[in-house]
Amino acid sequence: MSRLLLLVFYTLLLAPFLTAAAAPSLDGSTFSIALVEEGSGKQQGKDQLSFAGGLGDAQTAGRKYQYAKGMYTATKTKAGVSFRFTMTSPEHGDLAFEGVVEGKAVQGTRTWSKPGKAAIVHRFSGQQQ
Repeated sequence: MSRLLLLVFYTLLLAPFLTAAAAPSLDGSTFSIALVEEGSGKQQGKDQLSFAGGLGDAQTAGRKYQYAKGMYTATKTKAGVSFRFTMTSPEHGDLAFEGVVEGKAVQGTRTWSKPGKAAIVHRFSGQQQ
């Protein structure tokens, strides 16, 4: 009986330290973004980033070039919530997104890569809709 009580006591005492913090979710968020080519500063248009069901999507590029939505990861940081996901198109290669959400603002990079071509990096920034 005393062993059982001791086990219950330690379980209750240590439980708060043994539970992992839930990963942040961006599901339900949509951001309007503007893209600028890194290096040249050339405006590259606008897009909308959306997050739903654990998937990230760049709606304009995704529909225009048949990119599939990609599973995203999100991590709480001092600045806000960092995220990354990659969308793939059989014909057009990969679009890899990395960014940070701070309040209603988002910023980051989009890297387009395709076998046999040099990667092209764009910076993006925008606001939550």
